[in-house]
Amino acid sequence: MSSLWTEIKRRKVLRVAVVYAATAFVILQAADIMLPGISGFSGQALNPSETVHRTRM
Repeated sequence: MSSLWTEIKRRKVLRVAVVYAATAFVILQAADIMLPGISGFSGQALNPSETVHRTRM
């Protein structure tokens, strides 16, 4: 088990995972702020079941 942890630290897996998570968080926060400001964008478009239901009507 210690060799696994040593290999994870050597490859900097945790650092990369934190960077990916932080980047995803920033992108999602920016999208949350910017997307409602775009004219014609409906928050319902993010709900696939609602979109399918509306297209079948």
